[in-house]
Amino acid sequence: MLARLLLAMLAPALVLRHSRARVRMIRNIDSMECLIIDAPMCADVARLSAEALDDGAGVAIADWRCGCEQLAAALREQGPAERVLTFGRACSFTRARQQLLVRPDGFGGSDGFGSKPRECERVPLPARCVVLTDERASCVEAMESGMRSVAVAQLGWSSAQVRFIDAAADVLLDELAGTCASDLSTPGAFWLNPPLPRAEDGAFLPDPDEHEAPCRRAATLGTATPAHALGSADGRAAAGARQPDIGTPSAESESDPAEAGAATSGDDTLFTDQVDALRLF
Repeated sequence: MLARLLLAMLAPALVLRHSRARVRMIRNIDSMECLIIDAPMCADVARLSAEALDDGAGVAIADWRCGCEQLAAALREQGPAERVLTFGRACSFTRARQQLLVRPDGFGGSDGFGSKPRECERVPLPARCVVLTDERASCVEAMESGMRSVAVAQLGWSSAQVRFIDAAADVLLDELAGTCASDLSTPGAFWLNPPLPRAEDGAFLPDPDEHEAPCRRAATLGTATPAHALGSADGRAAAGARQPDIGTPSAESESDPAEAGAATSGDDTLFTDQVDALRLF
């Protein structure tokens, strides 16, 4: 009799607990499979690249950016070296992605529910690739290639320049400090759903593996610093301070050359220290 009384008293609580557990959902999180870097090298870029490589993603670095070979060498030492490559300005993001091979982890739910084994080695999926850049052309190419783009605003940009690149990027950040590789997953800190290849006007485009999106940077080669396109030291220094080409710069974007030189020197020191720290992994 006492046992029946206790069961009657506990039954509502057991039903409520069961109903709450039943509505819980498990959703797969697709980690980033490839980080494409087309941005000025700095300590946070080096850190983010190391985190991506550590998480099993591939890293593709634009070879016209100053410091790219130094970062690539440090990442290859961290390993595995085959998941790190550099690509040229005329190489599209799709072709750079197709030169990498990754082996993503399988999805595992709680207590093994919904788990599956690790995937076979394959090319990174476009929807799981993220382009890190400071150029609108690269944001547009990422959009057309079915990838995400994260734009990083540079010191001295005018409000017009910020709006110009923000219109094409998925995310515009003032800085990368505080951003980690796991934030770039789907869903993650910046987006919920995987992207689909689309044009600037919003029209959907075919599968990028079947119809490769054009390389936008090759089209803008004439507007870049010629010496930078040839890879000279002077050109790289000039390109490090270049801004998006949207017309005559406003007074808001002008700065003292001496101050700009001091800031660049400080950034280079931080980047070198961060790359040296990567060799300790």
